[in-house]
Amino acid sequence: MWAASRTTGSIVELGGGWYSTPILHGLCEPGRRELWTVEAEAEWLHAVKPWQRSWHHLVLDPGLNIPAQAGRPGMVFVDHDATPPGRSASIRQAAERGASIIVVHDTQPAAAHDYPGMAEVIDRFRYRRDWRYYPQWTTALSNKVSLNAS
Repeated sequence: MWAASRTTGSIVELGGGWYSTPILHGLCEPGRRELWTVEAEAEWLHAVKPWQRSWHHLVLDPGLNIPAQAGRPGMVFVDHDATPPGRSASIRQAAERGASIIVVHDTQPAAAHDYPGMAEVIDRFRYRRDWRYYPQWTTALSNKVSLNAS
């Protein structure tokens, strides 16, 4: 929610989920902000289908690519498993596509073995903000936007 409120443009969710998809949907719904949920697995895409709308697009893509139609995303949320292309590639792709803020779930040090290279990619960003309230950390990244708490 914090990152979405600090950006404009589309939001891209790489990896749908029971929690993230409805939350992002609810954030985007009032203004019909463009939301793209990209999923590598047909079962998960089917699970999040109830949230599909004219402004909330569901895309099945084993490569977890940001859709060209999403333009330059304001925010990209990365929360998919470790299957190829892997989280490191998704984070790099989001930066290359010009996302203002990239939010990555499961960034705690204990997850490093599950997501090879992710910590090194995260460390390359100019701005970083971590939420360490739960065992599974969440991290916001940007090369464009200061991520101060205010």
